[in-house]
Amino acid sequence: MNNTIYYREPQDENEHVQIKYSPKFYATAKELSDHIHSLPIGQPENDRLIELYP
Repeated sequence: MNNTIYYREPQDENEHVQIKYSPKFYATAKELSDHIHSLPIGQPENDRLIELYP
């Protein structure tokens, strides 16, 4: 999994900020994902909600 988020394209290969996510972040993301999955919505709407999550 790539944990690098680009706010703009880097000018060279050494220009970047890497964000390391905590276990709490992943637990919260899993909880949110499970909740979205349980919603009574169609697949396209579900896919769009998942797509919105960074």
